[in-house]
Amino acid sequence: FLQFMKQGNVIIVFFLSVAAGLQVLTRLRVALIFWIITSSSMAVSGDLHFMWIGFGLQLLSQLAECTRNVLGESLLSGADVKLD
Repeated sequence: FLQFMKQGNVIIVFFLSVAAGLQVLTRLRVALIFWIITSSSMAVSGDLHFMWIGFGLQLLSQLAECTRNVLGESLLSGADVKLD
């Protein structure tokens, strides 16, 4: 289950990039993301040792890592920002 959650970083980064204005959200992309999430949810529906606290901590960790990645991309792609 943890491996499924880790692969969700791609989707989290995409949505954070859309929120930051670095990516464009289209209907096709939303449909593909919905299809991937639905299919993955069906694949892991029978997990016997699911714990909400572990899920929440992992999700918080993923959000922090993805936010760091998007902020780094935003900082490095900005033309107005001088790093030296």
